[in-house]
Amino acid sequence: MKTPADYIDKAKENLGLTSDRSLDEHFGFRGQAAWFWRKRKARPSRQNMLRLADAAGIDRREALLDLALWEAEDAKEPETVAVLERIRQAIVAAVALAILAVSANGATATEREQNTAKIATTVYYRK
Repeated sequence: MKTPADYIDKAKENLGLTSDRSLDEHFGFRGQAAWFWRKRKARPSRQNMLRLADAAGIDRREALLDLALWEAEDAKEPETVAVLERIRQAIVAAVALAILAVSANGATATEREQNTAKIATTVYYRK
């Protein structure tokens, strides 16, 4: 699971920003939102989490799963955390199996890479 700091730091890097304050200003976040998120004193709204994920180059679905995990941890809901972690592990296992299946066929490296991306996306983010 990524931390709020992971999202903040990657978004700042991708946007060419140097401080949490500059990230707040870029998005129009009130006060010192990024600092509070980094220190786990507050959580971004789902809408702000999506904006942060987009800037960080992290899939929105992964971001919302991370947000749900943080909220469950903060609420001291170990059963919810355990369920969400099992979901994450199942997704990772499915993607790994898909990659192995694609790699096993006689495709060229480029074809394997393209097929892996297609299968991983389909398995990981089943629509």
